[in-house]
Amino acid sequence: MDSELPDSDAVALLQTEHRNLLKLFDEFEQLSARPEALAQEILDRLGILTRIETEIFYPALITESHGNTPIEQSSLNHRAFQTQADLIRTKSADDAGFDTLMLALIEQVRRHIAQEEAVLYPGAREVLGGRLLDIAVEMQALKDEAAGAGGVG
Repeated sequence: MDSELPDSDAVALLQTEHRNLLKLFDEFEQLSARPEALAQEILDRLGILTRIETEIFYPALITESHGNTPIEQSSLNHRAFQTQADLIRTKSADDAGFDTLMLALIEQVRRHIAQEEAVLYPGAREVLGGRLLDIAVEMQALKDEAAGAGGVG
């Protein structure tokens, strides 16, 4: 897929990614028989979100804020999510503990999203200002690249 210009700035792009992920979480939680394909889609999208945040958004925010931003916890959260996602990928939906691991990850990511949107993003808008559109273009390109490699759009 060719890189598209984002419709909005970097924070709005991340908020859209969050909304899409939260919809998938709701879908997963509402099903009594939780399909492995849906779990895989969640893990793939979470992986892409992690990449665009940790490879582009967080570094830009650190640079522009001269290190005066509360990103450390967000970065730690993403590492923990990746570790848990890696563990989940070793299981099938029929394995004992699969649902428990997925539901725990979903709850952790929900808390992370709420924290970022309440604390980090408002400050990011102020700090990044006019760079938000340029950062969004970079993030969209990485998202497109990652989605092409992983099959997630």
